[in-house]
Amino acid sequence: MTRTLRDLQRALICAALAFGVASIARAQIFTGSIVSTEATMPMQHGSSVVELDDGSLLVSWYSATNEAARDSRIFCRRSTSDGLNWGPTQIAVSPGERSRESWLANKAVGNSVLFQDKENVLWLFYAAVEAGGWSGAHVDYKTSRDRGHTWSESHRLTTGLGDLPRNKPVELAGCEILLPLSHSAFRKYAYGARWKT
Repeated sequence: MTRTLRDLQRALICAALAFGVASIARAQIFTGSIVSTEATMPMQHGSSVVELDDGSLLVSWYSATNEAARDSRIFCRRSTSDGLNWGPTQIAVSPGERSRESWLANKAVGNSVLFQDKENVLWLFYAAVEAGGWSGAHVDYKTSRDRGHTWSESHRLTTGLGDLPRNKPVELAGCEILLPLSHSAFRKYAYGARWKT
């Protein structure tokens, strides 16, 4: 190969690379979308998002006047346009709700986690505090068979104190679900709740 031909090839490769890099630089890699603009309380935290079996997105978060406040609640909002537009905000967990297995009403809720299993049952896991702060939390959950339009009553998943969900569970073989949790009562550590559906 002659030197002129090699120089021409190098020039073409450099031009192609430069054009490609310039195109990538011009392409927008990240876009943002504000889901909750009509927040009624100053604190919004602990969000989760799930893509449902029909392709829609459902997002959840908790909101309160401050961390672990009595007025905390968990909201949900749906998008059928890949997150470009969002439907109305709905309350999934109200202040003072009580799980079916408890005789005390929740003082505060937080850390929502959404998950749709292989049977298309939608799960909403969340931290529920009956007394004190997060060190007094346990994990409650609700389920929905209509993609979050309606929710079951609350149920207790863990009875220990200081249990907090934060990340999505994994569905294992044999209809088992493994939900990662952190523990913050006396010592901080991570573990998982595992059960059969």
